Amino acid sequence: MAEVYALVCPDSGAFRYIGMSTVSALSRFRHHLGPDALGPVRDWVSSLREAKKLPELRVIATGLTRQEATSLERRLILETRGLLNRTVRRRTAYVPRADLVQYDADAIPGPNMLKWWKERTNLPHL
Repeated sequence: MAEVYALVCPDSGAFRYIGMSTVSALSRFRHHLGPDALGPVRDWVSSLREAKKLPELRVIATGLTRQEATSLERRLILETRGLLNRTVRRRTAYVPRADLVQYDADAIPGPNMLKWWKERTNLPHL
């Protein structure tokens, strides 16, 4: 089973990164905080550490199939502003974040899924 999670800014409460894990969101969170983290997330976490803060882990959904988790992750990345995500999964490939505006969000299965999640969760900035 898979989980979709967000790294949340401790100051603003805004989602800064959205990801998924087939192991556990907590293990991915530890990776984001560790020395092997990459790119903008690593830089953001470093700046938070300098201020003696850490991002908050917010699990958005659990118990999903890999396909459901990938679909939800994609939709949230596409529809959330201000993220540090540089890519979004498209099947097994990754699409650079700059190309997301060209991606057809309606092609993602379950066009009402995001509305359903918004009604049942507290998802800021969607």
